Amino acid sequence: MMKLFRKLAVIGGLVMAQAAVAAGAPVAHIFKGGDPASASQVNANFQELADRIAAIPASLVYDYRNFGRDPAITQKTFAVTGVGCGGGGGMAVTEVHAWTAGPGAGEVTLARTRNDGSADCLKDNFVFNTGGPQMLLLRRERVSLATGTVFQTRTMNPPMVVRTATMGRGLVTSSAGAIDIDGVPGQTTGDGYVNTFAAVGLEDLNLTVNGNAVTYTGCLRLHEVRTSSKVGVFDRISWYCPGVGLAKRVSMDPAGGTTYATWTLIATGP
Repeated sequence: MMKLFRKLAVIGGLVMAQAAVAAGAPVAHIFKGGDPASASQVNANFQELADRIAAIPASLVYDYRNFGRDPAITQKTFAVTGVGCGGGGGMAVTEVHAWTAGPGAGEVTLARTRNDGSADCLKDNFVFNTGGPQMLLLRRERVSLATGTVFQTRTMNPPMVVRTATMGRGLVTSSAGAIDIDGVPGQTTGDGYVNTFAAVGLEDLNLTVNGNAVTYTGCLRLHEVRTSSKVGVFDRISWYCPGVGLAKRVSMDPAGGTTYATWTLIATGP
């Protein structure tokens, strides 16, 4: 519990620090502890911040929909290092991402399968809503290796914001909530999540995909920090490339910044 509170404090500090950098000069109305705050002054402060955000050059604002995969790509394979299979399994060697539309309007399902080099060792589904200006993680479904059926559903309440259509470079977006397991309401501090991310900028990636050397240009580098016992605890950098989507990911130890896991795209296909 204390670790979660410390993590929340760190993330809160990041949000305030990034906001201060983005805002530049202080807002018009500054309040100290115990000062009365009128609605008009608070609204004026928010309007000033909104105006400043609107003034960010368009070249420094990124729309997640411009860095997604081409619909013709329905499956991607990643070489992975440092990733466990879960459930007492060994280490994964590859991870396959397969995308399908649905089940609901504006939703897509990512089926993730890890393989340890001899057999599949972990399967789960992530259901997203991509029908609006925010990409939302709705739920994670755990899938039985033996039967291929879902045996547990973890629903974000409210949905987790993972990317947006207005990601300003260096500006942090944060969301938090509870996780309901198989319909049972969760607790924010127990079964909950805190997720923050910030667009770092655009970079080029040189990879070998389907046996060919490929250069992906203008890939969005995204820094994400998540705290949740049910949907991951990590500090990671991901690269999303136009027409391909996720092409590379590096997870780091939140305490020391040491890389402990990587995902590198090696194949795409229908």
